[in-house]
Parts: sequence; structure tokens; C-alpha cells
Amino acid sequence: MLADRGHSVAGGHNAGSGQGRNDHVNPMKALETVSETCPYCGQSIVLQVDCGEIGQRYVEDCPVCCRPMDVVIGEAADEGVPSVVLGRQEGV
Repeated sequence: MLADRGHSVAGGHNAGSGQGRNDHVNPMKALETVSETCPYCGQSIVLQVDCGEIGQRYVEDCPVCCRPMDVVIGEAADEGVPSVVLGRQEGV
């Protein structure tokens, strides 16, 4: 744990000087809720995405049909909510 150096593991911020490496991310806006459509079952689903990780790509299971989706986080749109693109996993 990095607490002895004034770092918070959970938040990634420097507790002492306020000059941690993630200070540019507003902790209140670090996660955004977005509604998208599953590329398999077509159901509307809600995802929480990390706004500090633009360009991130990961796999998340659909909460409705449980199939794995590719999730790609893009630049924020006009309202500050990042774009999210869902795709099918190849070979699944």
C-alpha cells in the first residue's frame, strides 16, 4: 500500500500536496453512466465508464444475455459524456 507516501490507492490522488498524477481528473466525474445497446441481444443496457481512460478497450459481459462485448471508450461528446462503442467479440 502506498499510504505511507501520502497516496490513496483507491482514488489515485496524493493526499498530502494535492499534486498526484491524477489531479486532472475530477473525482466526481471519473465515472459516467451511459446507455447503449447490446450487439448480441439488442437490449438496452447501462454501463459505467471511466472518463479518465479515453481510448481504453476492454471486454464486459452483457448483463442481459451474458455474452462478451468489446467496449471502446472514445472522446467526450458535447455534454461531456464519453462515446462508447460496443462490438461483438470475434470468434464468440
